[in-house]
Amino acid sequence: MTKSSLEKRFGVIDDNQRRTISGLEFVQGLVNGTLPLNPMAQTLGYDIVEVSKGRVVAEFKISLVRPVTPQTGLVRAEGLVITCGRRVGTAEGKLTDRDGRVLAHGTTTCLIFER
Repeated sequence: MTKSSLEKRFGVIDDNQRRTISGLEFVQGLVNGTLPLNPMAQTLGYDIVEVSKGRVVAEFKISLVRPVTPQTGLVRAEGLVITCGRRVGTAEGKLTDRDGRVLAHGTTTCLIFER
């Protein structure tokens, strides 16, 4: 595993860029780090464990409540680590628009292991 594959970027990609690649290329870009993971992924605990440890998502549930469009404006991502033990961590998160309306919310359970 290279150093770049351990460093996760979060954000969004431009719609025009997204249209130029296949679905498989999109997912491969998320995995290899050439494309950023979405803010909800960050909010739901991809960073709840130390860098020296690995993690595997055991469960991941997201409810998409409202669409996010260019007119939505700034989006706020809030995350809360519920518990982070030696072997299991859980977290919850939500995305809200500038008026405080929930756009998405979810929970995750991660299995934690030594690298």
